This record gives sequence, C-alpha cells and structure tokens, in this order.
Amino acid sequence: MEKDSRLDILSYAAIFEDDFSIDWVIEITGKKAMAVLSALEHGCKTLGLENKGTGIFRFTDPDRLASLRALVPPEKTRDLHARALKILSSELPDIPGKNSRLTPHLLKMQNTISGCRLLLKEGSEQRKICCIDGAKRYYDKALEDLEHLSGTEADVLFLAVTLQYAKIWTTSQSYEQAQSILKKAIVKAEHLKDTTSLPLLHLHLAHQELFFGQYEEAEKQVELGRAMVKGTDNPSLIRPMKLFNMFLLYWQGSFQEAFSNYDAYVPTIETPPESRLDCMAKLIAGHASGLTGNITQGMGMIHAVHQHCTTIGDISISTYASLAMGSLLGTLNRFEEAILYYDQALDEATASQSNRSRIYGLLSLAHANFRLNNHKASVAYLRDYLRLSKKTRFQVVQDPFLLEIAWAMEQNTYPKIDGFSLEQECRQTEKSHNIFMQGVAGFYKALSMEARNLPPTDVIDVYKQAMEKIRCSGHQIYLAHVGLSMARLMQQNGLEEEARQTAAPLVKTLNSIDENLIPDDFSFLVKDSSNQDDLLKEILNLGQEIVNMRNTHDLLGKIISTVNRITAAERGAIFLAKETIGGLHLEAAKNLTQEQISSPGFAASMKIVETIALSEKGGIFAPAQDTEGEGSKWERIRSLICVPMRLKNRLIGVLYHDNRLFPSVFKESDLEILNYFAAQAAIAIDNARVYQTLENLYQKEREEKKYYEEQYLENLAVGEIVGKSPAIKQVFSLMESVAGTDTTVLITGETGVGKELVARALHQNSLRKEGPFIRVNCAALPESLIASELFGHEKGAFTGATRQRMGRFELADTGTLFLDEIGDIPPYIQVRLLRVLQNHEFERVGSQTTIQSNFRLITATNRELQQEVKNGSFREDLFYRLNIFPIHIPPL
Repeated sequence: MEKDSRLDILSYAAIFEDDFSIDWVIEITGKKAMAVLSALEHGCKTLGLENKGTGIFRFTDPDRLASLRALVPPEKTRDLHARALKILSSELPDIPGKNSRLTPHLLKMQNTISGCRLLLKEGSEQRKICCIDGAKRYYDKALEDLEHLSGTEADVLFLAVTLQYAKIWTTSQSYEQAQSILKKAIVKAEHLKDTTSLPLLHLHLAHQELFFGQYEEAEKQVELGRAMVKGTDNPSLIRPMKLFNMFLLYWQGSFQEAFSNYDAYVPTIETPPESRLDCMAKLIAGHASGLTGNITQGMGMIHAVHQHCTTIGDISISTYASLAMGSLLGTLNRFEEAILYYDQALDEATASQSNRSRIYGLLSLAHANFRLNNHKASVAYLRDYLRLSKKTRFQVVQDPFLLEIAWAMEQNTYPKIDGFSLEQECRQTEKSHNIFMQGVAGFYKALSMEARNLPPTDVIDVYKQAMEKIRCSGHQIYLAHVGLSMARLMQQNGLEEEARQTAAPLVKTLNSIDENLIPDDFSFLVKDSSNQDDLLKEILNLGQEIVNMRNTHDLLGKIISTVNRITAAERGAIFLAKETIGGLHLEAAKNLTQEQISSPGFAASMKIVETIALSEKGGIFAPAQDTEGEGSKWERIRSLICVPMRLKNRLIGVLYHDNRLFPSVFKESDLEILNYFAAQAAIAIDNARVYQTLENLYQKEREEKKYYEEQYLENLAVGEIVGKSPAIKQVFSLMESVAGTDTTVLITGETGVGKELVARALHQNSLRKEGPFIRVNCAALPESLIASELFGHEKGAFTGATRQRMGRFELADTGTLFLDEIGDIPPYIQVRLLRVLQNHEFERVGSQTTIQSNFRLITATNRELQQEVKNGSFREDLFYRLNIFPIHIPPL
C-alpha cells in the first residue's frame, strides 16, 4: 500500500516538465509533507529522480518519467495540468523563459482566453527562432481552444493567431486545413469589421490557392484584398499587398513583370530581409530575374536569401533557395551542379517535413537525371513525385519539367509510366493561368503536330502563338529554345530567309547569356551576329534614356541593372564622390548590402574601388582573398570589373560589379563598353543631382510661402513681451543667455501665457534669424497626419497624397523649429522624434531616402512632462533630450 501511495505521488509530480519544488508536490497532491518526502526519496533511489538540493527535484530518465505519467488516468490528466499551471503561474518569477515553463501544460488542457494568449505568444517565439514544428503545435492548440470560446475577445485573438500562423504555412500546413482556418477567420473579421486583418486574410488565402493550382479563386481573393487596401495609408497593408501582387505575377508566369515590381519596391541600397515575407519576395524575384536572362544577378539574390535563412535557422526557405539555384543552373544546362543543390534541398525538405519542397525537389531531380541520361534514377524520382503530388494535391506549375519528360516518353526515349502522358499534362497546363506554361504547352503541341506531319504552316502558327506567350513571360532562354525549333521547321520547308531572321536575334540572346546554350546547328549565326555592335547600340540608346531620367532612385537602379545584364555580373554598386569632404560613399547597390561592403571580406575590393577613383579608366581584376573559413565558397569574389565615372576631369563616382560564381567572367570588350557607358552615366547622375537640387529649392520656397500664408502671424521681438515682475524678468534673463546658442529649449507654462512669443523672440535674437521660424501645434494635428506634417510625405504614400510634400523638419533647415504642445504627440512619433534629435536625419512617409536638416529645436507644453514620464505616457529619454534648457513662464 505504501508503495502504491508513493507511486501515486510520484506520478502526480511527473506532471512537471523541469525542476519542481517539494512544496508544489504537496500542493498538487494534497498529501502531507512526510508522505511526499518519503515518495521523493523512493523516486531518487529507484526511478531516476534527482535531488538538486534545497527541496528542488527533477526527473532525469525520460522512459521512467513516461511510465509514471501513464499511471494517471486520462480523465485526471487535464485537471492535473490545470493545477500545475496555477502553481507555476504564481510561484515562478516574472523573468524571460517563464512562458516556456507554462505552455507545455496549456497543450494538455482546455484553455481560457488568457491561456490562448500564452499559446500565441509562445508560438510566435518559436516562429522567430524558426522552430516551425514548435510554432505549429502552439498555434494549433490555440485555434482548437478558441473554437470553443465565444465573444469579441475570442474572435480577435482567433484572427491574431491565424495571421501569425499563416506566416509559416508555406511548409507546415495542408491545403484543406489552411483554407478552413482562413475562411473561418474571414467570417470573424467581417463580423468584427476588422479592416486591417480582413485584406491580409484574403491575401493569405490567395497564396494557398496559388500553391495548389486554384488560379481563378486566387485571383478573386487578391482582387478582394486589393479593393480593401485601395485608398488606405496603412503601411502594414500596403507593403504585403505589393509583395503578394508580385507573388501572383510570378505564379501567373509573368516573370519580367514580377521582377520589375520587386525592383521598384526595394530601396536603393538593399538591407537584410526583415521577415519571412521579405525573404520569399527576394527569393522569387531572384528566380524571376534569372529566368529573364540575368542568371548571375538572380543567383546572387537567391544566395543572399539562402545565406540569411541558414544563419537564422529557417530551413524551409533555405530549402526553396537551394531549389531555385538548382533551377537556374538547369536553365544553363549545368545539370551536374544543379543536382548538388537539389540533393541538398531534398535532404533539408525531408528533415523539415516540408512536403511542398520535397515535391519540387523530387521533380527537379527526375528532370536533371533525365537530362543526364540517368533514366533509372529519373524514373524513381518521378514515381515518388507523382505519388506525393497526388497525396498532397500539390503540383509544380512554374517549370516545364513534366512536359519535357512526357514528350520524351511520347518519343519512346523515356520509360513509360502508367497514368502519366503528354496529352494529360498539356491539357492540365492549358487550364492554368500561367502564361509561360501555356506557351510551353503550345510548344509541345507544335512538336506533336510536326511529328504527325501536319501542314508546316499550321505548325508554324502554333509555334508563333507559343512564342508570343513565352515572350510575354520574359523567359529569354525558353523563348530562344522554342523559336529555334520553329526556325528548323522553316529551314526544312525552304523558308531559309525567314528561318534566319527568326533565329538570328534568338542566337544573339543566348550568346549574351551563355554561348554554350547555342545549338550546334545554329552556331554559324554567331559569326554573322555583330554582338559587339549591338551592345554598343544598346548602350547608346540607354545612355540617351538615362540622361533624361530625373528620379535618382530609378536612375541608379537602371544603371546597375543594365551593367549587371550586359556583363553577366552577379552584384553591382555605385559609389559616389563626396563633394564636400572627399572620399566615396555607397549610393546604390544590387545584391550588396552596406554590411557586406563594410565587412573584412570586401576590403580588397574596396581598395580597388578607391584606386580606380584616382585613375582615368577602369580595369578587370581577380582580387586575392583568404579562402579559409566558413562560407568562403560564396564569399570569395572570383572576378570584378570597376570603372570611374568622370565629367570634365571631375570624379562623379565609381561603377563596381563582381561575380562570385565564375572566374574570368568579364572580358576586355566589357571594359570598353563600360568605360563608354560610365561617361554617359556620369552626365546622367550630374544632371539628376542638379535637377533635384533646383527642384528641392523651388519646392522649399513654395512650401515656406504656403506655410507663412497659413500662419497669419507677425514676427515679434523681446521688446513686445511686456512685464516688470521679478518672475518675468527671470524669463528675460534666461532668454538672453540662451538666444545666441543652438541649445534645445523647453518652454513650460499654462495655456495663454505667451510660450510662442518667447520661442519667436529666441529665434529673432539668434544667429538663425535669417532662416525660417516653423511652428507646429502638435495638439491640433490628427494622429494619422502628424507624421506627414513633421517629416513630409511622398506622392502616393497614402490616400490624398497627390504630390510630394516637405515636412516641418525639412522646412526648418537653417532656422528654428517650434513644436508647441509637445506633450500631446503619440508614442510612435516620440520614437521617431528621438532619432531625429540624435542625428538630425529622417525619412518622409512613404520613402526610404534619408534627409538631413540643420534646425534648432524649441518645444513648449502646458503639461507636467516629468509626471507624464512617471505615468509611462512620455518617453524618459526624449524628455531629457528636450529639457536641456528649461524656461518656465509664470501665470499672467
């Protein structure tokens, strides 16, 4: 009996996951201390229980722990976990890690709202450290329990869990479950009239529909989301809408348009991705870029994502990156190298239990082995793909692998597989909304017609229709593949001149990407093609185009993308000369971040940039670098090309482009072309600078004029402030001592005592009196507009932003900015204001360009800011920044 009693107590104690106290066991069992102590001593001797001293114990043998837990009847388990949770909630200190001690118990019991909040919090913590399985477990439990709860609070929490959960659905969720959860959430959001969550839910549902080939439904969901976002100025909606729109274009096969959308979205100097959505966007944009012919640039973008996700432990996205890099190598017919990436991806997909990436990996390996004539391996991978694809309802729809294998099967050059045929795959592909794959299906339709000896004119018409669709997609290599097949048919039927006219530009395209892609029977056209002359003509046309560009962001992006394309560079950067203090600074980059340029691994390249800045012409280099250490394969720069941009013997900047994939990728002909283009780029950049300076001056004059017209107030001097009392004389004394400095002043006093008069007087008696005095009444501005008023906004940044506008900080350059009623600004503006005070730098709403302003700040308030700090409504660090020189005005 005593033994049974001891086991009962130990089985109850086993409910605790980690260290537990003897007091907790007494409380959870309701037994006396002596009985509990006896049981714990027995556990230490026979059941792997460790006494850690001071009444703390821990089970160390997982098997014995499991056997003890099995002794508790299932109907009692939930109650035990609830009691354990209550004990831990009250006994554990409020320190980081407490939540992770509580949540395992939440997984075993029916939870209230507070319990579901803890599950959401822990799930999000697991997601941040890329523990997808852990996050899924907590999110699933939270949603399960919230289904049994009713009311607004439960519905709001259901939406929050769903939106967090949706961030990991690319790997962990079945289509049916994801669709069910999202549709339930949409109903709740509509009921709550939640205009922020609702469009996001529609976009996530569209993403799921796209993955599983439900194109019409996906487009419908995107349109619903787009209609809801239209007219909003909420950045948390605008940004996802832009990225989801890019995803839709990619899945529709519009690779060129998808990349263009992304290219317009990213800043001039890229930064590491901030979220999984950013990672997926850059990965897809990189793949799209590669498919449109910019292979090395696309590989560089994808590798950056792979490196980042590997570092943070996000295996699922790094798996997709490996697949995408293999795909681009496959377009170059480098299948041995592609298989290395596919094998790595398949291993990662298996480890992370991601069926979607496993499916893509199996099909990719089937195709690559087929192209290498390893038919036995190819068939094995293809069978696994078909089985898993049928089970999960997921198919790869953006690559022509299946159709290519099916055509080989049709030609009896590949083993037959039951339930798989070219006709079936073409029919399925033609139903899709993917314009590229529709073009590919048309190509195989033309091949089939040709094999059946149908009239050549009919076949050529089908070829042309297929080419038009592929041309719209932007897939340059496949366009050439289809076009050259058509040219062969033309040649066989006596249409020699038409065949040559069709093939020549396609051969030039392949030659500019990789000459090894040109089929032997068309290699004669390479001799006929004046590729160098064509490039010079293109550069001349581009030079005329960029000289007329006025938007600096678009101009610099165009320059780098152009050079990357014509030289097959992976990465590029523009370093501009600092006009006042000398030296160079990074102004724009593709596939290069500021952190990478500042790293030791870039030091050799930076020395070359600095050397070229002093020279008259550029050069091609292979910088010697340390190849040891982690990541050396990808961090080693194999070749680089660098040229100065000069205008009338004045250095404008330096063009820098490199490649980490291949050595000796740059040719002397590239250098000649680039030197010529650099001269045109220098003119364009100088023109844009002058235009921007004049535009800024003109706009500032307009804004200042408008501002002063709005004020209807005359400037006042100290003599216009009347008063003889000791208190007001003290104010005059303080004003006199601080007026001639740039010190930040905080003016306090009741409403109506003349705080603005004091601020104006300080300005009129300062060294800045020739500059503007800009006043902002913070209390009079709606919270939704205060950021725009203070920092300015770009055209289209939000509803009603029909033109670019300067903010008050920018208008106050060389003068004084007076922020009245500073105590009324909301917390998020307080954060931004603190940053501006630290370095006098800020960005307009809707822009990522940093602006500097040389202003003096004077603030005023009728509130007790020190009390606001104690109450938590005003930041302490901001208060001390503002309270450098306080002036208190007494009541009238």
